[in-house]
Amino acid sequence: IDRGIDKFAVIAPDNKYGNKVKDEINKFHNVNNNSSSQFIFYPTKDPDYYEIAREVSNYDERKLDLDNRVKLLEELQSESSLKELKLLRNKDTLGEVDFDAIIIIARSFSELTNFISILPYYDVDPKKVKFIGNSIWGKGHHSKRCHDSYVHKSVGKAARIRHCQKWRSESIC
Repeated sequence: IDRGIDKFAVIAPDNKYGNKVKDEINKFHNVNNNSSSQFIFYPTKDPDYYEIAREVSNYDERKLDLDNRVKLLEELQSESSLKELKLLRNKDTLGEVDFDAIIIIARSFSELTNFISILPYYDVDPKKVKFIGNSIWGKGHHSKRCHDSYVHKSVGKAARIRHCQKWRSESIC
């Protein structure tokens, strides 16, 4: 895992494998003194990808923060508040997501593509947030910009992840 990434969000299946990944990531954090991870477990049967993306991005709370800020600025009616209000009207939420990287543990390439296509709609911007995944990422379209990495030496294949240095919708790692 690259230096400078301290906060992770992890999307993993709600099963034995997902729990194993959580344990290994927590071990990794302890060994490397990383700050934190947010874990979102999704049901293995009929996951609601939109709801998962909403939850991991804290979208509803950030949307409420925006609405509250807009109300406050509308009440102030000052020149500076009207300027800020104009800028905020083009946004869906206030603030950024609370992680530097998102680890997506998908069980199939189809699950992976669902996650990576929906997350940007909930402000998880692949230009700002590093997308990391398990070996499923190598089963579809493979990019030279991806390389294998390991969460923890003792994990072996279970924690092998793929890094995408530059992710774009037309070039999915």
